[in-house]
Amino acid sequence: MSEQRETKVSVVQSDGIKKTDTAALKRDLEEIGVCEDGAAHYASLFALDVPFDFVFTPRNREYFKNGEIAGEAFERLLPEINGRRFSSFFVEDIGHRMKCPDFIAGKSVSFQTDSLTVRWSKVPEENLSGFLDMVGKTGATRLNLRQTKLILKDDAFVCFLNDKKIESLTYSVSDDGMDGFLEKLGETKLKKFDMSYSDAREKGLSLAFSRLPPTLEALGTECNIIGEGAVLDALCAGIRPLRLKELNLQCCSLTNTSLEKLIEAFPPELESLNIGNNTNITDKSGNLLLKRLKRPDCIIRKLDIDGMFGMSKGLQKELREAAQDNNDRYMQKLQCQKAEQIAKTKEGLRIKNAVKNASKENIKSLLHDALEYGAADAAFDKMRETGAVLTLKDALATNKDGKTLLEACRDMGKLPQLMAPEMFGNVKDFKEVFDALSEKDKRLYDGKDGRPTLQQAKNKIMAEAVRRSLGRPSGKGR
Repeated sequence: MSEQRETKVSVVQSDGIKKTDTAALKRDLEEIGVCEDGAAHYASLFALDVPFDFVFTPRNREYFKNGEIAGEAFERLLPEINGRRFSSFFVEDIGHRMKCPDFIAGKSVSFQTDSLTVRWSKVPEENLSGFLDMVGKTGATRLNLRQTKLILKDDAFVCFLNDKKIESLTYSVSDDGMDGFLEKLGETKLKKFDMSYSDAREKGLSLAFSRLPPTLEALGTECNIIGEGAVLDALCAGIRPLRLKELNLQCCSLTNTSLEKLIEAFPPELESLNIGNNTNITDKSGNLLLKRLKRPDCIIRKLDIDGMFGMSKGLQKELREAAQDNNDRYMQKLQCQKAEQIAKTKEGLRIKNAVKNASKENIKSLLHDALEYGAADAAFDKMRETGAVLTLKDALATNKDGKTLLEACRDMGKLPQLMAPEMFGNVKDFKEVFDALSEKDKRLYDGKDGRPTLQQAKNKIMAEAVRRSLGRPSGKGR
């Protein structure tokens, strides 16, 4: 930054809070060549006295005509950046489109943020120590250095990650010059490692996969060539012992053989899976994945299979439905846990007692409260005990949040209990309530995967009606 530019620093201190002369900042940026909208944007950001997301890219042609102007503008912002805290900090192309040697060397600026991205940049070997020192002082625990190649000759970077308590790292792996880092990768305490778009092939990828840290919960390896050979074997062996929750394998040249091996290696904790744009995967291994998704212990609830042109649309639909079912069960579990907690409160105990003493005439009016306060099963038992039955009006009755009884039961995973044949006095009421269900929820009676058909439910309702007319006990518990 030139001496003339330094005289235009617009930062002032007031009561210990950093302030910016926004008029001076806007004027300086416009003089550099930043367009009026861009200058106004950054001036308004630095007028804030609270942390904000900072994003600066020379690729924004609406703000900067070229990289030289962008570089000068970024240098002008350094005094404003210095001493501030940001929600997140993003900059790219330093050393390419923008020079900014002081920043990349860790000079003249110190700021804090939880999430730091310095992407597509160049850090010369002689600047590595200063750059990492600046990064460390930010206090960031999430670090994105995608395509910012560092010269890592030893395990110093691993020590840095541990010393600075970095939990999330995005960094591209290569075959050369990274052995010192990758050999010690397993000693880090990373929870997330994203090595997508790496330059590595078999050597670097296999080494990285064989050294994944035991603390890892999320792995991203998008657009790396994994195939079905040694790299795949290293990946399977690497993830099998982990408590991995997220795995991104989009566009990794996977085949049916690849997916079959991966399915066997998936950790039971896996919740999110992306295998999109692997066009060689067909229904052959897709059906094995569907079988895995439908297992009672499977918790994969987020599935990305976009661009799977080798797989039939029918199977893709089934896979998405199975993942959605897992997500519904997950959300229902959370709702039930919440209900169990508040069931012990004074109001929860009051609702439980009210359900216990309810009559045929008022039990239905307590269903919404029973769902909220963990007494739903007791309420359905009371309905059967008293002979109360449901109608469409009951099913569409709303709670204080505007949810119908059908919606509330679905959210709590109690829709099968509500739609049980013994909850209805006749087929007409049952059919009206059934028709009010969403298409997805109507699968309760689609006759698949061990579920009864709609006709079987109707037959049971008619049989229950006959029993009641004869004064016999219901089918439950007989």
